[in-house]
Amino acid sequence: MNWKHYLLLFLMATFFALISLIAHQHETVWLDSFASNLSSGFLGSLLTAWLIDRSLSRVRDAEIKKVRDIVLSQLRPILLRHLILITVVWRNFDPGL
Repeated sequence: MNWKHYLLLFLMATFFALISLIAHQHETVWLDSFASNLSSGFLGSLLTAWLIDRSLSRVRDAEIKKVRDIVLSQLRPILLRHLILITVVWRNFDPGL
């Protein structure tokens, strides 16, 4: 989820919390209850979305690490052979060694 979505949920929760506070001061019970329920719903949605995003990012990071480990383990022998080839060519090129 984009940070703009989090900001929108937070602003909606704050807006309805303010409406609930104003309605409570003016003794409008139904509006106070309605706005309070909406505010808590938006806060619950914000928390749920944040927790799901954290969980998905951890799974994605674990998958990336697994793929990176596999790729690097397959490249290691090839890179070692290339390094050996480079050192052999360098030693043959520079007779002073």
